[in-house]
Amino acid sequence: TETDVLVARATGADASQVTDLGSINIIVHQYKTSGGNYIVTSGGYRYHIYTSTGNGSFIARDTITGAGVLMIAGGGGGGGYDHYYYGGGGAGGAVYDSSRDFSAGTYATVVGTGGDGGVSTLATTGGDSTFNGLTAKGGGYGRNDNSPGAGGCGGGAGLYGGNTGGASNQSSSGTSSSGTITAYGNAGGAGCNYPNYQNEINSTGGGGGIGEAGNTDAHGETPNPFYWGGYGGDGLDTWSSWFTAISSGGGPSLGDNGFIGGGGGGAAWSLEGGHGGDGGGGDGGNGSDAPYTTTKGGDGTANTGGGGGGAKFHSTGGGAGGSGLIIIRYAI
Repeated sequence: TETDVLVARATGADASQVTDLGSINIIVHQYKTSGGNYIVTSGGYRYHIYTSTGNGSFIARDTITGAGVLMIAGGGGGGGYDHYYYGGGGAGGAVYDSSRDFSAGTYATVVGTGGDGGVSTLATTGGDSTFNGLTAKGGGYGRNDNSPGAGGCGGGAGLYGGNTGGASNQSSSGTSSSGTITAYGNAGGAGCNYPNYQNEINSTGGGGGIGEAGNTDAHGETPNPFYWGGYGGDGLDTWSSWFTAISSGGGPSLGDNGFIGGGGGGAAWSLEGGHGGDGGGGDGGNGSDAPYTTTKGGDGTANTGGGGGGAKFHSTGGGAGGSGLIIIRYAI
């Protein structure tokens, strides 16, 4: 908006004489939107970034057309608690709307929390992220048996888990006011079904990632794969250009080398735990044979929705899932 401002100066011994110095024209730029933990203008776009878990809001003071919306839920917790050899937590599901319109108003946001890793209780599912009718589902928890949690991406099964990883319950894709809504989620990996295992199967399952299912990648080393934990599914780097623009514009550093939504790795029988998927997945606990002595599952990275790594021993505990993220972007 523009406004004319009268500029005056008081003069004299008692500063009582007013001298008119004329007027100047001031241009005031007022953006159409507010809300978020960070607001960054970069590369011709305005980004609203929500990194704190829980409730928030996006405020549109005028009509916004063609905004991009990216959401990822909290990752599931890596298994732990009452036994041994747990699967990794699944990544939070992701939802992307390529072009969404907003009329003037206030819109509620919720960023999902990461699930708890299993230590004194069973691991938990990550929290959903929600915004304007869109829901990204929290990642499923890892277990030591064949009942890992379903979630945006499913949790990995444990040593006694047979061939059943947790399912993805992320809602299907669709259309919005003017764009395409794409949903991302994959199943967790299977465990080896000890003692009826086959040597080609990793001891535990990695959690699913938004780019691929758990156990898609594998150690493949010798001796046989049974001694190693299952890999978490990789996430996606589809929005790496957003993260670069946000960082270069003075905002936070987001993603794991450009990726989000990696599944947590599963714990190992005796050697190295499964690697967390690209996109913030925590590594699985090692099997305790030298040099692989860290048996606790690693935590998922904050604001990636990465799943927590599964633990070998209940006493050391599974890793917590990483928290979720919401980004709203529109051209200015």
